[in-house]
Amino acid sequence: MKKQAMTLLLAAVLVLSGCGRQQLPEEIPADMGLAAVAAIESHTPTALELTEAQTPPEEPVEEPEEPEEPDWSAGSSDYPWVRSGYAYYIRVNRSANVVTVYTAGDDGRYSVPYRAMVCSSGGSGTPLGDFSLDGWYRWEWLGLVGGVSGQYCTQIYGDYLFHSVPYTERYNKGSLQPGEFDKLGTSCSHGCIRLQVADAKWIYDNKYDIAGVTIYDSDDPGPMGKPSAPSIGGSAYPGWDPTDPDSDNPWNKPTDVAPEPKPEPKPEPEPEPEPEPEPGEEPGTGSDTQPDPAPGGGNVGGE
Repeated sequence: MKKQAMTLLLAAVLVLSGCGRQQLPEEIPADMGLAAVAAIESHTPTALELTEAQTPPEEPVEEPEEPEEPDWSAGSSDYPWVRSGYAYYIRVNRSANVVTVYTAGDDGRYSVPYRAMVCSSGGSGTPLGDFSLDGWYRWEWLGLVGGVSGQYCTQIYGDYLFHSVPYTERYNKGSLQPGEFDKLGTSCSHGCIRLQVADAKWIYDNKYDIAGVTIYDSDDPGPMGKPSAPSIGGSAYPGWDPTDPDSDNPWNKPTDVAPEPKPEPKPEPEPEPEPEPEPGEEPGTGSDTQPDPAPGGGNVGGE
């Protein structure tokens, strides 16, 4: 009887307080005291509770995928995403001594091989990693370690550069070190990336179109293979890089000029021998000779 009265009292209180929408237990335990009932009676639902009770849960909306940023993580074997405004990306195979330039592919990455260059790295003295274009500098001529100079120097990172094979005299393009040039394709630098002049000049000229550089090690030289460089040590012009486009480069001038052809002399015809006189005939009395004039100088024969 006591339990029945308590249930009816609680229901009446909830109806009068406007809390009929609140979910309550179907049966109030018998041991629930008046203090608990009073606590339920005094609760006023908040606006958030009413909103949650009336609004069905929304379905999660998938956010559109944003394009990934270029992958500059050190040692990454993945080609980075194309950076807006940059046409090229360079990968340097340090162990194989090959530089490969890439352009943009249909996949949105720098994945199309464009140009390959033979080089000389510094082996373990050349740092591995990914280096962005920001902060790069370039010099047409620059002094290098050992009192030599390099042509078409472009900064990779810190003191590490792309540049030509060293010259003994700055601004003298005929002072190239032929022994060092003939080492292209091997690891022999002090840490920089040495190149033929034409390749160093290409990077120098396109510096502002290059998104970045990755230096890595691999037994695979790259998709375009490893180009070769000519040997100049025993050549006629050992102080010049054969690829230097300078107009004074003797490699760019023809060495064997063909002489102008001389007309061959025509052989002179041999003189025909005079006919010998027949036996019994004196010279000068043949039938094809004119008879001597008659004595007195007159004409012979009629008029």
